[in-house]
Amino acid sequence: MKTIRRYFNNADAEFARSLLVSVGIEATLAEENANVMSPGLAPGGVRLQVADENAERATAILNDGHEEFAPLPDDFVPPEEAPDEGEAVPPRLESNGKMGELISVGLFALASMGVVYVLYLLFAPLSWTHSLNELIRMGNASADKKDYLHALKYYNAALIVDPRSCTALYDRGRVFFEEKDYEKAIEDITEVINLTEPFGHKSLQAQNYTMRGICYMRTNKNDQAKDDFSKAVNLDPRSKVAFYDRAHIFFGEKDYEKAIADLTEVIKLTESLDLKSQQTQSYRMRGICYRRMKKNDMALDDFNKAINLDPKNYKTYFGRALVYSQMGDAGGVIQDCNRIIELAPGDAEGYNDLAWLYATWPKDGVRDGEKALELATKACTLSEWKKWYCIGTLAAAEAETGKFDDALTHQQQALAMAKADKSVDAKMLDQLAEALADYQQKKPYRDLKK
Repeated sequence: MKTIRRYFNNADAEFARSLLVSVGIEATLAEENANVMSPGLAPGGVRLQVADENAERATAILNDGHEEFAPLPDDFVPPEEAPDEGEAVPPRLESNGKMGELISVGLFALASMGVVYVLYLLFAPLSWTHSLNELIRMGNASADKKDYLHALKYYNAALIVDPRSCTALYDRGRVFFEEKDYEKAIEDITEVINLTEPFGHKSLQAQNYTMRGICYMRTNKNDQAKDDFSKAVNLDPRSKVAFYDRAHIFFGEKDYEKAIADLTEVIKLTESLDLKSQQTQSYRMRGICYRRMKKNDMALDDFNKAINLDPKNYKTYFGRALVYSQMGDAGGVIQDCNRIIELAPGDAEGYNDLAWLYATWPKDGVRDGEKALELATKACTLSEWKKWYCIGTLAAAEAETGKFDDALTHQQQALAMAKADKSVDAKMLDQLAEALADYQQKKPYRDLKK
């Protein structure tokens, strides 16, 4: 077999091969079984080969688009009758059998090429018909529309074109993340980290470590997540997402000092960028840390700053109400709980917290059993009787109004639900058991922590 042409891509090579086959010349592609060519393959990656004896003719066809036609014989007589003399007729192309055969072959070749091209467009892999950048753009467009099935299809095709495309790997990892397939997302982002490490692009690497750290968090691999977030902030001290998410891990570990340090960095970074939403979240979370450490004044200051930034964020009022409660300021608690109910009338929490205050506050003049009963019943209804603490608050309100049998029933229910909730710690279970003992003795419960 002799190589007569070399092509950069399979499409052009297949087109030329089909042309030769259509005129009766057997042709093969040296790499026609390959799924895709490497983007770095030089011209000559696909070789078009024919038998030695057909090489000259095949080259002529590819060069000129047709074979050399033999001249018509001098004694050729057309089969049709000649027209009468004097009759004007338009000129016509005369041919013999050879010419007709060649024209038929040519038309067949053109038709075959058209069919091949249509089939190519319909059935060829995306990696043959689109460039790397086109595939990535189509993947991003699908991902933006949350059409993750097609997004993955385009990113997969892009990675066939270039298996080392960091953009395609990162974007596919992002889609896996959105689909909650965190293990696959981690695989893709890890590959991106390995590919980009030699280039020393610190901010880009910080972004990659942050993304992988978030995936580790979602799979409860907090040690790996914390390690990635630490790498991110070391590479780029402006990585506010890494600081914030690492603070979440420290908070869950009850390492409030480290959580506060990270949140302080986030606040500094977001203040310069005027990112109010992130500032609000950071102040609120830092306020919770200060409250857990019994640093009430600092907690109150952070909650006030968060409320000034976003006065309609009802979640911040929960945190400040707890600080007021810890400080023994019943008026502050009542004020914030009413504000929560105003901002989120469909949320059970505001009703529940206010009911708890009216039912259990240790100082006389604050408690109001009837109000507590009304608010607690509302909280249970809104939560569809699925939250143990709302049912426990109802029990406290019933005890405050002297309905101890009802209080016992609901407190037992709340205690059983709390025991089944793995997030409830031993201290809270002891408090629920203590309240149950009070109701058995026909005594209302008093929250003496105030």
